[in-house]
Amino acid sequence: MFTDKARGEVKELADMQSQSTREVEGLVFKMTSELGKVKRKIDMLGTAKDTVRHREELAGLNRSIQSTAKAIKSQLEGLNQNKAAMPEQQQAKLRKLMQDFAATLQVWSVTDGAAADSCACIRCNDSNGMVLCR
Repeated sequence: MFTDKARGEVKELADMQSQSTREVEGLVFKMTSELGKVKRKIDMLGTAKDTVRHREELAGLNRSIQSTAKAIKSQLEGLNQNKAAMPEQQQAKLRKLMQDFAATLQVWSVTDGAAADSCACIRCNDSNGMVLCR
């Protein structure tokens, strides 16, 4: 009876870890998708579609990515603390998630730098004509 209860608790812990892993996978996907949107918006800087609203949307996407990155980091830290209790397959999945997250952060860093450079030297359109956006 005791072993059945212990097995149930281990299974419950594994299910929670699996759920957390799926949540992190979803957040990494969300972050990657938002990065794609940021890149498209950066490509429009300096064009007729480069408006104050466009810049605000770009800033909002960057804030969302930053928030998502913090959530991912927090969840990965929690999962990493319980790594020893995970089955090998789950540990491998966690390692891959950490690598994917690191790669996504690297892309974001480069993209964010490119956006800052573009915004510093490109004017955007508003209803009254051109204004310096910074």
